Amino acid sequence: MPSTVDLRDAALPPSIDGGSTTSIDDFTEMVSRIYSPVRITADDPAHFRGGIRSRVLGEVYVNEVRSSQHEIARDDAEVRLFTKDHRFLKVSVLMSGHANSVQGTSSTDFEPGQMIIHDSARPYTMYLDDDFHMVFLLIPRDRFDLPDAATNDLIGQRIEDGAGVSGTVLPFFSTLARNIADLNGPSAVRLMSNTVDLVETMMFSLVGQSLSEPHRTRRRELLMQIQAFIDCHLDDPELDPQQIAAANFISTRYLHRLFSDEDLTVAGYMRQARLVRCRRDLSDPLLAHLPVSTIASRWGFLNSSHFSRLFRQVVGISPTEYRFNAMVSAA
Repeated sequence: MPSTVDLRDAALPPSIDGGSTTSIDDFTEMVSRIYSPVRITADDPAHFRGGIRSRVLGEVYVNEVRSSQHEIARDDAEVRLFTKDHRFLKVSVLMSGHANSVQGTSSTDFEPGQMIIHDSARPYTMYLDDDFHMVFLLIPRDRFDLPDAATNDLIGQRIEDGAGVSGTVLPFFSTLARNIADLNGPSAVRLMSNTVDLVETMMFSLVGQSLSEPHRTRRRELLMQIQAFIDCHLDDPELDPQQIAAANFISTRYLHRLFSDEDLTVAGYMRQARLVRCRRDLSDPLLAHLPVSTIASRWGFLNSSHFSRLFRQVVGISPTEYRFNAMVSAA
């Protein structure tokens, strides 16, 4: 029988706990509290062993798992319950052992040194063999600028160390994973924020590589070019669709159509991108001396009251509360 936890208790933000156990039930509870509600089975539960170490660095949860053979699964009910208020991308690198991930009709094997990304908003099953060792990050989904439509093809797929950006990011990530026990303090928070930026850059590059239809490719490449332009000018409070369109030699109408095709708006993308950078800076201990209003204005929010209302609406707490929680986690 699968080991389960009470879903009402598990529907909580990931907490920092963990430890080692020989009980499949205790291991299920640890995983469910740190990541999300899951069901776990083992071929030989009487001889199961597993351990988790978890810590929070800024807004990123860093986790290390070692275990014997088991299967972990999340179904639609568990996904709906957990992602109502909390949605994460789980970015994992296998350090040793072998794993197989099944999501929908796609089955993917991956080996040590390879990466896989899961979305907490989707069901999946993973089969893990003996001497399994994995390090994974839980990153808030809204920390990324990329829309779902652009990343759907990457979720659940194996990412290997090869040419291009992934050939740089994966060795870095593997080195980071091997030194996870030494990550502490303000510098570790900043390093983790930079790591998230690297992962997003890698995803951005892989999205471009995965496109095959010439017309769709040109449109997507143009959209990515425009988004890169916006990202480089977020500090300009006067940035608007007319300026963006002119800089990219297209009409304002076509600009809006490009974003609409991805279920986005220009204003919505700019707002989300600016909030992502404000959250990053507010969680950076090395910027703790800057007033909240200064951080807001450096990313184009000149009206402090408007910024505070928008931040609370999107994040759920005020910028000041968010910064306080981030500083406590970094202490």
